[in-house]
Amino acid sequence: MIRLLLTEVTPGAAESLRAMLASREEIEIVGYPRDGLEAAQMAARLRPDVMLVHDQLPEMPGTQACELTSLVAPDVA
Repeated sequence: MIRLLLTEVTPGAAESLRAMLASREEIEIVGYPRDGLEAAQMAARLRPDVMLVHDQLPEMPGTQACELTSLVAPDVA
């Protein structure tokens, strides 16, 4: 089972991604952070296998959220 943290700020795209990924038996979506800071915090707490991050998130850019995540949860891809 792949544990996934999913960030997407575009409403239509978010719903499409959620529906597509939730239908896959090998993927468990463990959280839907609303912004970059929450994404890094949730990654540190939930320890997903993978974090799918939108590049333009509120609070901090997706790239910065990934950099922060690599510091607090280096095992998250």
